[in-house]
Amino acid sequence: MECQSLDTEFWNEEFKWIKERNICTQKDYVDSDRIGRGSKIRMSEKDKKMAFELFELYNRKMQENNYMDFEDVICYILNNKNRIKEDVKIEYVLVDEAQDLSFAKLSVIKLLTKESLTIAADTAQKIYDPSF
Repeated sequence: MECQSLDTEFWNEEFKWIKERNICTQKDYVDSDRIGRGSKIRMSEKDKKMAFELFELYNRKMQENNYMDFEDVICYILNNKNRIKEDVKIEYVLVDEAQDLSFAKLSVIKLLTKESLTIAADTAQKIYDPSF
């Protein structure tokens, strides 16, 4: 893999993919199967280690500037689920078009539901590849 030939769109997509799966360590990233990218880019273990170092640098720079990606909010909630109080949870939730949500987003919705969560999805219409 030639990192110099990869554009910002590739890195934005890759970093979003990592965050949407709440991958927090280089080992978890290296061990993950990266489904949904197609066959145009194949990464070796060495490539994935270097990519995760770039991901960590990106996150440090974001934190230094007090910036967050939307996926950071999802990860924050998942990593602080014990701080969610019952009185802020929603009693009944209906999620339609769930095929368009990542596993991490659905997990947050579940955490914020008190009584009942109903999920409707049509995988034939998916715009998001939920492979994880």
